[in-house]
Amino acid sequence: MTNFLKTLFIFSFLILGCQAEEQIFVHTITDISGLPNTATISYSSDFLGVGSTGGIEALANADDFVSQPLAKGDLTINKVDRGNYTITVQDNNGQTSFTNIPEKYLNLNATLELTRNIFQPYFPAEWQAINGTMYTSLRIKSNQDEGVFYIKTVYTGTNKEIGKYSEDF
Repeated sequence: MTNFLKTLFIFSFLILGCQAEEQIFVHTITDISGLPNTATISYSSDFLGVGSTGGIEALANADDFVSQPLAKGDLTINKVDRGNYTITVQDNNGQTSFTNIPEKYLNLNATLELTRNIFQPYFPAEWQAINGTMYTSLRIKSNQDEGVFYIKTVYTGTNKEIGKYSEDF
């Protein structure tokens, strides 16, 4: 009987270890406060190029792999390769881009918040200085683990970073 249990244990371990890796992820947009209802959201891969300051910086690829009107609800993303990515919001204030987002934050089921000029309670205290400026914020938070999140704030209509904070345990 012990050999049977050992065999069953090994067989169960092999089956669990061979499960297919997830290929599709869902970002559920839960907050779009301060953004116009005519905005669009898109995801693209980053590449290095000469930026607006003349220096080498991450720029968004012209080919979006996700693009849709910005609204609360689910956004489906196919698994992305290693690298950095850009999430862009296009509206009457121009193009606001969050560049250099590591793939690990796209390759998870998460909630996504995009807000404009709203100082969120989860912002670090030192970000208080952004009040009074035009800024747009992004937060991606894992559905599986509260300790995994990515927050970035940029000046509205640009890709110029004001602040960034992330955790992944």
